[in-house]
Amino acid sequence: MNTRTVLLCDDNKDLGVVFKIILKKLNLRLETAFNGKEAITYLHSFPQTGLVLLDLQMPQMGGVEFLKYRKNDVALSKIPVLLLSGNVDVSEIAKKYDIPDFIEKGRGDDNFFMNFQSVLEKYFPPTL
Repeated sequence: MNTRTVLLCDDNKDLGVVFKIILKKLNLRLETAFNGKEAITYLHSFPQTGLVLLDLQMPQMGGVEFLKYRKNDVALSKIPVLLLSGNVDVSEIAKKYDIPDFIEKGRGDDNFFMNFQSVLEKYFPPTL
């Protein structure tokens, strides 16, 4: 059973603050990892995590390397991933790794946050 926990895997610490505010409004808990290796360690300890928000460009182990690892790990492959990227052609990577949703991060405008919230609601329907 998936919990209402989201793992943000991104090396931008400021982004975690913004996402925490959004997720709190949806009654979701945020955990963070700053690269793919930290995400793998966390997810092996907490396989019931409901969603991974994955940046593609990070030090040590980036998002693509994480996706390659995840593809061959039965437990991790069951945890849904939402790709986040501002600099890479995220649609091609999403297609290659069978990731149904992605969001291009960038300006932090209202459209970004509305799109992000609507995608999150696919994974975590609003609670009453």
